[in-house]
Amino acid sequence: MFRTLVRERGEDAPTLADVRRFKAAWEKEASLGVRRGTHTALGTYAAHGRVKDGTRDDMLDALYDAWKIDTDRGLQSLMLASDTATVNELNARARSARSPTGSSPKRGSTSPGP
Repeated sequence: MFRTLVRERGEDAPTLADVRRFKAAWEKEASLGVRRGTHTALGTYAAHGRVKDGTRDDMLDALYDAWKIDTDRGLQSLMLASDTATVNELNARARSARSPTGSSPKRGSTSPGP
């Protein structure tokens, strides 16, 4: 959606003037570099241990495990995927983990309240 706005409005498209969500200065600069499409910005993330690699299954396990740790601690967490099949796979794992029986509830079913 935002990409379309930028494409249609060109130089008149809004942009962020300030980056405030990062604690380390390198994160701010790397984030701006990624936004500008600077390839070296990805190297900055890698140099700070923020890029991991592995098989598809390894990466999905790592993503799910991090989400599970966050949600078990009461934090809000988000898993992102690039295709519908992977989204469905991650959703099934999350639903299964949240179900008291360990099985995924049927679509449209409700669980009893407290």
